Amino acid sequence: MTSLKIWDQELISLDLETTGLRATRGDRVIEVAVARGRRGEQPRSWSTLLNPGKNIRTTGIHGLTEADLEGQPTFPEILPKLDEWLAEGIFVAHHASVDLSFLSAEYRRAGRRFSAPPTLDTLGLARSIPALPGRSLSSLSSNYGLPVQPNHRAEADALATWYLSWTLLEQLDPTQSLSIQDALELGQRGHSEERKQTLLQLREAFSEDRPLWVEYQGVEERSRRRIHLRRVGSKEVIAWCELRQEERHFRVDRIRILPPESSPTDYFRPESTEEP
Repeated sequence: MTSLKIWDQELISLDLETTGLRATRGDRVIEVAVARGRRGEQPRSWSTLLNPGKNIRTTGIHGLTEADLEGQPTFPEILPKLDEWLAEGIFVAHHASVDLSFLSAEYRRAGRRFSAPPTLDTLGLARSIPALPGRSLSSLSSNYGLPVQPNHRAEADALATWYLSWTLLEQLDPTQSLSIQDALELGQRGHSEERKQTLLQLREAFSEDRPLWVEYQGVEERSRRRIHLRRVGSKEVIAWCELRQEERHFRVDRIRILPPESSPTDYFRPESTEEP
């Protein structure tokens, strides 16, 4: 299957809203949406709220409350329908590892094993394109003027991701020659190359005891700050943060190095974005 062209396939975009950010810490899925279709088609979509069977924290990201989830089906109850929507296609998600971790945890709670299909990560594809103003789903959707804009709810975000996947593929592969395998690897390669460059700059600054201006994508906000590195690992750095006035941990894949001429007037906290 992976030797076939990506352009001839049906892409299946999935988005989840959850009670928190980490499936490994017991956070649960409270909304699921799937959009699917071939290039040039109008995508079909399906979504449902879910009752996680536990109290949830009210959050400004999706705005869902316990009252919204009362009387909604549980994950095991919607599994047959979800299986149908995820069958026989190329799975697409923005920062796909997050969605895959939540799906795996929910399937496991339901007594099933989730076998991830071939997965195309739109965040990885975006990282293969230089000079984009931002790589969150909101920023990319706005930049490309997609017909559906994300709103931190599952159905709109799934549709936006579906349109974004084809838009990015058209930019990266104008001759429409990419195989499925090439497309999947392109998404992963963009991610790894950007992280490598970031790590190189972090290690150079650490060895020179030089502060850095960075843009950091947090849980619910993106901000610019100057940091003084204390330790640099392959996935995480520890640094003194001038913005927070404390020592903090930063994930390498959420860091973007800014030019040295940045200044404190560049601090900003725009609305929440999807890129975790």
